[in-house]
Amino acid sequence: DKVDCGNNASLQITAAITVLLWVKFSGDSTTEIPIAKFDSFAEATYGWRLYRLNTNNFIYWNAYNTVPVAGETISTTAFTKDTWRLLGGTFDSTLASNELKVFVNGVQEHQASLAGTLQNPAVVVTVGCQLNNGAINVSFSGQIALPRIFNVALGVDQIANIYNRER
Repeated sequence: DKVDCGNNASLQITAAITVLLWVKFSGDSTTEIPIAKFDSFAEATYGWRLYRLNTNNFIYWNAYNTVPVAGETISTTAFTKDTWRLLGGTFDSTLASNELKVFVNGVQEHQASLAGTLQNPAVVVTVGCQLNNGAINVSFSGQIALPRIFNVALGVDQIANIYNRER
């Protein structure tokens, strides 16, 4: 199933964000996108997304700033199908380094920098797919539970606590 979460004011986040969700991959698609605020139609519609590439089975946390320039950080854990994992991405423009961080099972696996603030495209947040010109472009095969978006960048300890409470 695909879920259109809309684009109301609570989802128009530019300064700090945390995206968390439990994912169980089961497909063999080239790209699996469980959650995104991203339309691949044009740079003006690029926002952020968490996804897995089947070529290496790593998790990518990808976001664009207002230029738009991409920042991306990649997990160090390769994923196998049919295993539940808590995935997360954070961004915080209030820190001097403007950090993008990717998390797997409550552990920060990598980080990168992205200058400025997040681009806030006029596209909907989707769970279970990514859009291209407003239509479903890349679907997700598997199961998703408890998708959450926070308008703050949760810390490493906070994300680890969520994982430990929910596993």
